[in-house]
Amino acid sequence: MFAYLAKADQHLIVCDALLPDLKPSLMVATDRTDFYGDVSEAIPPKMPKPRGNPVNTTCFVDANHAGSLVTRRSQTGIHIFVMRSPIVWYSKRQITVETSTFGSEFVAMRQATELIEALRYKLRMFGIPIDGPKTIMVTTVPSSVIH
Repeated sequence: MFAYLAKADQHLIVCDALLPDLKPSLMVATDRTDFYGDVSEAIPPKMPKPRGNPVNTTCFVDANHAGSLVTRRSQTGIHIFVMRSPIVWYSKRQITVETSTFGSEFVAMRQATELIEALRYKLRMFGIPIDGPKTIMVTTVPSSVIH
């Protein structure tokens, strides 16, 4: 982050405490209780008592299938926001070669899930209350737009 700010001295990283403005008409709500059953998130046993206002977390995840022309490996991109402030941004070439866009998106979602679990654990151990489940946005952009 500091290297980015050193190069782009005219740019800012803004921390915004407002909730994100998500358009419900673009969301696809799915109920997976018939498949996964009645599951709940593991809560740390020695978690301090939450104090203050609950925070909302949002994640954007995407992968470009076979983006590397040499190795044919895909690139994962993940942005995690707490409220509307960027907390985690991750971009890395995947270690496997996937045969489909679905496979590369699935690998990216797995990586995003691990980052989300770690962030939620940290927030809880800091005593920050979390407002409901994580909102995850999966971007699907044709590869012709990326090139």
